[in-house]
Parts: sequence; C-alpha cells; structure tokens
Amino acid sequence: MTTVVRRWDDGVVLGAARVVVGMFALAACGRVHFDEHETDAGVSPWGVPVTRSELRGDRSNEDPSVSSDRLTIVWTSQRSGGLGSFDIWMATRTAPMAAFENVRNLVEINSAQHEGSPELSADGLTLSFASEVNGASEIYRSVRPTLSSTWGAPLRVDDLSSAMQDYEVAIAPDELTAMINREGDFVELTRANVTASFGGETVHPELYVADGDASPTIDNGARTIYFHSGTIRDLYVARRTPGGTFSAPVPVVELDTPNNREADPFMSADDRYLVFNCEVDICEVERE
Repeated sequence: MTTVVRRWDDGVVLGAARVVVGMFALAACGRVHFDEHETDAGVSPWGVPVTRSELRGDRSNEDPSVSSDRLTIVWTSQRSGGLGSFDIWMATRTAPMAAFENVRNLVEINSAQHEGSPELSADGLTLSFASEVNGASEIYRSVRPTLSSTWGAPLRVDDLSSAMQDYEVAIAPDELTAMINREGDFVELTRANVTASFGGETVHPELYVADGDASPTIDNGARTIYFHSGTIRDLYVARRTPGGTFSAPVPVVELDTPNNREADPFMSADDRYLVFNCEVDICEVERE
C-alpha cells in the first residue's frame, strides 16, 4: 500500500512509493501527457452536454449520481442551507433529460462534517457515500423502503472502510463490484452476491495519470472506469484488458473544454449516459 496523504478533491501529496510508480508509468509510455488524438476507440462519441442549471444554487455542485431510470439525482454541494462543510442533496424529475425539481438537503443523513461521493443504487433505494462524521473519511450506507420515503440512519460499511482514508466510493449497478479511492489509490473489491461482504482488495496503479486522480465510476465487473485527473480536472476512461488490469487511461476529448473543470463522472450501466461536474454546474450527456 502506498503512502499518500489526500484531502478529498483538493490536492494530493505523494509518498515515495507513488512517485516511483508514476515515474515508471511515464517513462514506459514516453510522455507526460496523453496525445490529443488518443480517443476511446470502438464506441460512439459523446454528444453535446446539457447543463442542469436548475441545480446550481449559490456554490459549486460536485459528485452527481443518478438512478437507472434517470429520475433521481444526488450530488454534493457546499451551498447555503447545508448543515456544514459539503452536504448531499437530492432532486427528482418526471422524465429523463427533463429539468430536475424538488431540490432538498438530505438532512437525515448529513452532518456538520464532510459528506461526499454519493452513490445511488440503480433502483434509487440505497445510498452509499463517504463521511467524516467520526473524524476519518469512511464509507457509509443508507436505505429507504420506497422512493417517497426519507433515508434511514446511515451505517458504516465495514467491508468498504479501512484504517486509511476512504475518500470516495463507486459501486457497479449490479452491486457486486466496488472501487474505492483510498488515499489516492483506486482499490477494487468484489463479492459473490448482494448480501455478502466485499473483499479481495486489488489496487490498480495502471490507472495512475497524474496528481489528483479521483472520483471513479464503474460498470458491472468494473469492465469500464471513468474518473478525473489533473490540476484543472479532466475526464479519463479506461477499459479492462483480458489480463484483468486496465488499459492506459485516455482523455474523454469530446467532453473537454480547455481550461474548464470536467470532473466527478457517473455513468449508466450501458455506458450510454454520463453525468458529471462541469465548472460550477452539473451536466448530463448521451452518446450520439
């Protein structure tokens, strides 16, 4: 395990082990930045993003996650009306790609500390997230019986939390694979069924791009992963190879606006829909 000190998405201080990994990766590929012509071959390009300005508020909006029917969204914000630091917010709508309504602070799960990286299950009934409510950043889970119910009391997810700082969580739509941002490393865990515990931790150093790799999102089996990287934040994608590791991450060039922040991606199970942080807003986009 590497020695990395990281405070959410505000920057990374790398220990000697991670620096060595990064230098090796850069030497192996022969460049510091990926070439602009490299794209995610074999899939249709993303279309034009739609800015969900109705969610804006008075502060930036980050880490969105959407239910499989695209009618419920959760995200984090430090906007007015919160309980302190970053809180998790939720909104709903009546049809995919329509405007969201009913914006509310999830006061039943937030605290005066930092809550972030909300991950909504496909059916919209389970919410996993990271929280510093007890000091360290750990993974918590809350459930609700119906879509109209309030969320239940959050419980620490012991099999996804560790003695290290677990800053972010991504869970596949089938809920059998999780990817944790653990102090700057992407750590994959799996389980046999939805009632079993997660285990079998696998660190993926091949996903290292630059300082600030964060906010992973995965599909079933973690065959595809999106995340953001870099000082300004840009989106990257990598796909599983036959050997079980990932291909070298490539930038999502069609969603990159130079000098603008594109971060915190969340993809649908079929990789046809993406929602992400675009500057201070949340944007959603479909493939052409």
